Amino acid sequence: MNTTTSNREMVLFRSLFIVGLLCWLTPSVLLAQTEDRSDPAMLYGVWLMDADVQMQKSVMATRNSKKPLNEKQEGYRLESIKSRVYVFHENGNFEASWVSRGGTNIVSGIWEISKDGILQLTTEDNKTSLAYSISQNKNRLVLTPEITGPQSLHLKRMEL
Repeated sequence: MNTTTSNREMVLFRSLFIVGLLCWLTPSVLLAQTEDRSDPAMLYGVWLMDADVQMQKSVMATRNSKKPLNEKQEGYRLESIKSRVYVFHENGNFEASWVSRGGTNIVSGIWEISKDGILQLTTEDNKTSLAYSISQNKNRLVLTPEITGPQSLHLKRMEL
């Protein structure tokens, strides 16, 4: 009889756990479904790299690296991250700029968002095309590459 009681308690526990999990996930799923990730107006404007979040994610990603960056390389990376600016124009053009090793880098091209919310960036020379999934929370934007490898970009809207 003790085994039967234990089995019943386990079944009850599992059921409560599943119900709790569903109750916790349901609002997130409903909110995600109501967000229109294909609306280009959500990107219009100037976005700065969120250096604090980006560095935290970058440090976590490279913590177990077989080839850690030396102090000079780490300085260049920090300079690049802190200076990154992305501008998305209403006409579908974009610019990205950053400082690296004392020099300014600028990339420009076109952008568009597909119906399923994928941001496509294509450089003006058509040599590079990148696709990102979009997550937005108020004035924060996360662009997650559709290919494996590169880290997500954590951006914050610059208020003019």
